[in-house]
Amino acid sequence: MRTRFRRLVVAAVALLTATASLPAAATAAERQDRRQERPEHGGLSAVIRYTEYGIPHIVARDYAGLGFGTGWAQAADQVCTLADGFVTVRGERSHFFGSDAAPDLSLSSATRNLSSDLYFRGVREAGTVERLLAEPAPAGPSRASKDLMRGFAAGYNAWLRQHRITDPACADAAWVRPVTVADVAARGYALAVLGGQGRGVDGITAAQPPTATARDADATSSATSGERPDAEETARAALGLLAADGSDRGSNAVAFSGSTTANGRGLLLGNPHYPWQGGRRF
Repeated sequence: MRTRFRRLVVAAVALLTATASLPAAATAAERQDRRQERPEHGGLSAVIRYTEYGIPHIVARDYAGLGFGTGWAQAADQVCTLADGFVTVRGERSHFFGSDAAPDLSLSSATRNLSSDLYFRGVREAGTVERLLAEPAPAGPSRASKDLMRGFAAGYNAWLRQHRITDPACADAAWVRPVTVADVAARGYALAVLGGQGRGVDGITAAQPPTATARDADATSSATSGERPDAEETARAALGLLAADGSDRGSNAVAFSGSTTANGRGLLLGNPHYPWQGGRRF
């Protein structure tokens, strides 16, 4: 009994010490955000523990549960941004936002919704993502990856089902709908090819075959003169398309010594290639 009491006292002292040692900069709202949620639905569940500044830490017993918790937490944090991205990969932007409006460039380089829709409808109608999902690992996704995507869709949908959206960016919007595993995979595909064909969407969707007259004239000209496409001109066009200064992505880090911070401790801020806002938010 005495040993148990001693343990309780030690635990109480440790708790008080931890509370007292919270950084002075931590606000009441930040401390209150250290909460815990246990969402579950359809046999999937996760534990989501929030720490300072609303950072979720997800614990689950398997990959499907981990995806479930991630989908739930991300929906809670940025449902409008995610829903906008799913509209993009479904090729429905023109229907909801107008064909001439501009996407946010988070999932492709398309400068107009019409161009974005043509590209992503093409991906969908070609069955590109479905074929990739059907490939056995390692050429295709592993079982764990598939479970993560299945869980993410379930977690996102469960959050939508159980919450009313208050963000004015998409509250009561018809384009906020449940998602499928194919939608989640399509978004992943868009991010995977963003640095390749995703940077040439306007050119891909605006391409047209030459007219019969132009084609015949080109064939005659090539046959008589032996001309071929100019390699240097093609290279210059490719360099312009893929120029680093035209990209909004990059990897960087900033370090601060303890003499410059509020709590006297060193600080390292890293940004691994992705922006802090929008549909590609890290």
